[in-house]
Order: sequence, then structure tokens, then C-alpha cells
Amino acid sequence: MFAIIGAVLVFGLRARGLLPEPVRRRLVLDMLWIVGVNVAFGLTVPYVDNAAHLGGLAAGALLGALLGPDPDLRRLLGARRA
Repeated sequence: MFAIIGAVLVFGLRARGLLPEPVRRRLVLDMLWIVGVNVAFGLTVPYVDNAAHLGGLAAGALLGALLGPDPDLRRLLGARRA
């Protein structure tokens, strides 16, 4: 799940030409909120491995940055740049 959140977070940060600004801002803030709540949860509950969560987040962010959005998504949203 954290890998998906990382990829969505990178998409939200880089999607200036793909999404309207209020939508993009809400997407990024929601992803950061989910990460924050889960990390706080991991700090208070034993046996929850925050290192694994943050590793998944980093891996998803890296893959999201390397792969970028699908060209069909760009065409569907009518954007010129990502």
C-alpha cells in the first residue's frame, strides 16, 4: 500500500500540467496525511515496522518518478506536459 501511496504522491507533485491545481494539492495533502497517520500508528503500536512502510513508500516514489504517468492518461486528461 505504501508503494502505491509513494507513486501517487510523486504523480501529484509532478502533475502540474495534468490536474487542476486544487485537485493536485488535495491529492498531495491526502497522501501526506495517510503517511503521517500510519507512521504515528506504527510508533505507538508494537510489531508495526515503520522501516518497511517507509521503504515501500520510497520504492513506490522511485518507481513513480522513473515510470511516470501512462501516455494514455496524459492524452485522456488533455495535458501537454507532465
